[in-house]
Amino acid sequence: DNKSDANGEGKRQSEDKDGDGFSVSLNVQHFSPEDLRVKVIGRKVLVTGKHEKKCDDGSGCYSYKYEEFRREFQLPEDVDAEALRCCLSQDGRLKVQAPRLALPAVSEQTVPVNITSDTTTTPRLNPDQETEK
Repeated sequence: DNKSDANGEGKRQSEDKDGDGFSVSLNVQHFSPEDLRVKVIGRKVLVTGKHEKKCDDGSGCYSYKYEEFRREFQLPEDVDAEALRCCLSQDGRLKVQAPRLALPAVSEQTVPVNITSDTTTTPRLNPDQETEK
């Protein structure tokens, strides 16, 4: 998916929910690590970035450039939100990843096979015992 912000600069984004878990890659090359924030709120991941740049043209005039973005992603139920991690590459790609939840270990159990002499599952009383009741 190609996302564009207000000034037309593209934010290349790719999302992978298959394979080893959840993975999102964002192009954040205009932002320093200090400008970026990643939060997990329940099963939602919120990635934000803001920065302001002041430029002086040398004649006493200044210009300001303010850039901000916000992306939200819903984590799948089978992903471990507490193990979320982020990595910023040298070329300005922020990768947000979370592994799949470990499946609980299946305990092994041997079920005994009972042998019955009768085809019915409920035990029958002797005829003498039935008349006593």
